[in-house]
Amino acid sequence: MTKNSDVERAARHFQENEKRVRAGMINRAMAEKLQRRLAIDVSKCEREGPYYVLKEDAELELDYCDAEKELWIWSIGRRLSDGKILASPGSDLYQNPAFECVWLR
Repeated sequence: MTKNSDVERAARHFQENEKRVRAGMINRAMAEKLQRRLAIDVSKCEREGPYYVLKEDAELELDYCDAEKELWIWSIGRRLSDGKILASPGSDLYQNPAFECVWLR
């Protein structure tokens, strides 16, 4: 993927978030963080069971949420067996012996 397509993908992502915010999310804090680009919506990410699969270059300084379900992500971990980064709406990736916790809300 080229840098240009990454920029275009990010622009589409933020436009979708702004539409969702204007459509009237119930969780106003989430809507505000999405609008101010302080949170990343994982609702379109690949799923693995209850988890969202994140890219290797995940931005770990921001908040994460599923804006469609209005759920905050509470833990992100790197699975030790294959290095895959997974996000959970629960705290189950924290102190899980199969994961290295890389982010905790």
